[in-house]
Amino acid sequence: MTLSFSKYINTQARPPRKPERPITNLINFGKFSSIALTISTLAGLQAPANAAVVVNVSEVLGNVIFTGGGSLNLSDLGISVSTSFVNGFVNSQLGIYQGAGGGLFTPGSVFTSATFNGPTSFGTLGNFTADSTSGDFGGIRGGNNFPGVIVRDSYISGDPLSGTSVFNNQTLASMGLTPGIYKWTWGTTNPDSYQLIINSSSGPVSEAVPGPLPVLGAAAAFGFSRKLRKRIKRSANLVSSSSTYGR
Repeated sequence: MTLSFSKYINTQARPPRKPERPITNLINFGKFSSIALTISTLAGLQAPANAAVVVNVSEVLGNVIFTGGGSLNLSDLGISVSTSFVNGFVNSQLGIYQGAGGGLFTPGSVFTSATFNGPTSFGTLGNFTADSTSGDFGGIRGGNNFPGVIVRDSYISGDPLSGTSVFNNQTLASMGLTPGIYKWTWGTTNPDSYQLIINSSSGPVSEAVPGPLPVLGAAAAFGFSRKLRKRIKRSANLVSSSSTYGR
């Protein structure tokens, strides 16, 4: 005798089965996971890159202020040119910032090497001199004419630096400063960097997102979405089966 397996199954009494997890819980879980995924992804993407010296530029109460600090490792910078620098001098078109220092001039040097690399400018206008400066002298020189790191003659590699330059009655626009994150790097044995962050008048800027990260984030979100839809569908089928068995 041949039995119909499907008929046998349909004629057997089955106790109702409860869904593994209520659909509402699954949906809430999905929302929570999506939020957590978004927060963790944004936190990872927006984390600023490390830099030995970081200088922030902002508009504050009608003035433009350069302020920051850190330390510089000069061991991989072997070429230098000595001269006297104007304290608190900025030329964004040539990528020059000479920060802080006491008095009007500071004897110093530009250190560079073949590994020195970075933007040639951070704005569009020429020479501006700060109305007041405080702290240690130090800065960066971009452009194409002997770019490098600027320090006072007495600076010892690795010493801490901190300083502030204030430009009264100026705005980012009036000084030709383009909001963004500008980073200069150098060295292979002892790599180091100098970072200038020009914040927009509406708030802080974020570092550019590396290319592969959004792709990975989208793939992860897509994969999670597929899994969630499958679990919701399976849970809905179980609910439907339970209702049929209970009749």
